[in-house]
Amino acid sequence: MVMQRLCPPSAGHGNRPLGGIVLRDATPRARASDPDTSHAAADAVRECAATHRARIEAVLRHHGPMGKDAIAALLGMTGVAVARRLPELARLGLVRPTGERAKSAAGCAERVWEAV
Repeated sequence: MVMQRLCPPSAGHGNRPLGGIVLRDATPRARASDPDTSHAAADAVRECAATHRARIEAVLRHHGPMGKDAIAALLGMTGVAVARRLPELARLGLVRPTGERAKSAAGCAERVWEAV
């Protein structure tokens, strides 16, 4: 099985400088007993997560507050991928929900987020 790299190699294993902050993704994504392929997949996700967080924060800083689907559309990502990263960015104090709602791509209400 060949693993396809979905994020650029510059993402660095979960550590990426972002405005003077180094984002560390210490969440274990594979158990010690998992096969090597699971650990390789976990490393790829860790790299993508750091890249996604940086891109999402940059979009919110440049374009202002918006919902996850609007962010996803601008970045060419899925709404699910963006939705997973927004709470991580919020825990880091880089973004926060505004308390407003926007219409999602599916026509449902979704949170609006802004850069801090």
